Amino acid sequence: MFLRKHDQPDKIRYISDHARHERNSEGKIIENLNAGEDIIKFIRDEGLKAPILISTTSRAIRWTRYVEKYPNTGSVGGGYDMFDKYVAALGAGRKDDKAWMKFNA
Repeated sequence: MFLRKHDQPDKIRYISDHARHERNSEGKIIENLNAGEDIIKFIRDEGLKAPILISTTSRAIRWTRYVEKYPNTGSVGGGYDMFDKYVAALGAGRKDDKAWMKFNA
């Protein structure tokens, strides 16, 4: 309910890592190299349109090209300048920032 009610760039934004360690169904810790795209798919399949930024390292940024398949989605690798601008735009209640909305912003 909350997410649907606030599904606008000036109200809510998502940030996810590209890959993460998770427990599988047997309780074993595995590395999920698809975690970023998994969360994007989940959010978009729920019908939510708010911005999504995938954050990773400069070495792993090449694996985030999948963001180009999804609207209102981007990726950053290594530096924090664009990451900071993305978060600051939410704090300022902005809807018009788009520089982050691409692969390797």
